[in-house]
Amino acid sequence: MGLIKCHECGKEISSQADKCPHCGAMGKSQALIYGWAFVILALILLYAFGGNVLDRLLSTPTVTVSRDSSDHPPKKPSSESKASEWIPAAAHVWKGVKLYYGKGADKTYMGEVVDWDENYQVPYTNEKIRAVLVRMNNGALEWKDRKKVIWACFIKSNDPALP
Repeated sequence: MGLIKCHECGKEISSQADKCPHCGAMGKSQALIYGWAFVILALILLYAFGGNVLDRLLSTPTVTVSRDSSDHPPKKPSSESKASEWIPAAAHVWKGVKLYYGKGADKTYMGEVVDWDENYQVPYTNEKIRAVLVRMNNGALEWKDRKKVIWACFIKSNDPALP
């Protein structure tokens, strides 16, 4: 057992001490163990709560949405690339947009946005939500909670209904 200097305050402490009795700083090895434990726990939680959450958070574009008398913003110039990529539905829920869901490259067609209502009243619960009317892939019209559509659905980047 020898004396070493504390890495925080510089005073001498026992080499077997878990923390400095003067300033309370943990030993470097203990701090390293806690740091790695935190990183491992964060990775486990990230994996457990959705494999593509981090991808969606990092790839979600920031878009300012304004609604004018028409149901669509101005169209993109035709000179832009027509390559199709999956983009989150956030800020892109316009009339005519086709919605898809699923993980990775394998997405399933859900339906097409037909209309929306800022104060839709849910039958039986009388709850008011922001909703979108979707013509489902089987042809039925269904009102969907806009928040759930934004977080769960994707759109092809070359969808003709996008601005």
